[in-house]
Amino acid sequence: MSSKLVLFTSGMSEIEGAAHSLFASIAAGWRSLHRNPIYTVRLLLAWIYGCCVGLASMSLPSLASFGYTAARHGKEAAFLEAVTEGQLEEVQRLLGEGVDVNCFDDEKSTPLHVAAFCGHESIVAILLSAGASLVSEGQLGSQPLHVAAYVGHATIVRRLLAAKADVDARDDEERTPLHLASARGRVAVCEALIAAGASTSALSEHGLTPLKVATREGHSSVVQMLEAASKLKPP
Repeated sequence: MSSKLVLFTSGMSEIEGAAHSLFASIAAGWRSLHRNPIYTVRLLLAWIYGCCVGLASMSLPSLASFGYTAARHGKEAAFLEAVTEGQLEEVQRLLGEGVDVNCFDDEKSTPLHVAAFCGHESIVAILLSAGASLVSEGQLGSQPLHVAAYVGHATIVRRLLAAKADVDARDDEERTPLHLASARGRVAVCEALIAAGASTSALSEHGLTPLKVATREGHSSVVQMLEAASKLKPP
């Protein structure tokens, strides 16, 4: 999957195209808001996340399934809804009724991806104890650890690592969780990943190390941390 999705319509300037995409998405969201306000708020959050990870060319409707719609039927849909909303008791009830802890939506996001994205630490713990997969791949090949690292939920990152998540897991662009945390300046997350043995020299498909990414984005604290960690690693 290419990371360079076109953000603007052919023939438009980049700014004009970006504005066109933004206003079209806002219009779609406004129409949806009248039909289902709660759903639309979640959808807007998914669109913002999509913009950050290179999915900005997709409209709100096309992102509707990201992390929230799941299998679109019965128990599994209700399960993902409960995970999204942080409804601990409902999550436990549905697990007790035998719902598939590794069900997924149209974009392959599992309940663990969603809980990691939303920052629901208690639900992450319950999902892990119920056998949630640490290696399931969602959008852009991201594992739950990628999602938690990108969003910046350090406590969830540490919990996933304690459950033996692969600290150097790769997404579709060969990025590790440390690449994503470095790109966003997530100091606490970077610290947790480095302490768990994350590679500071891993190369993305674009030939970038986490240090180069942090330097490019101007995250000086992360740069200093990565430089210090690189010096401690054997050649």
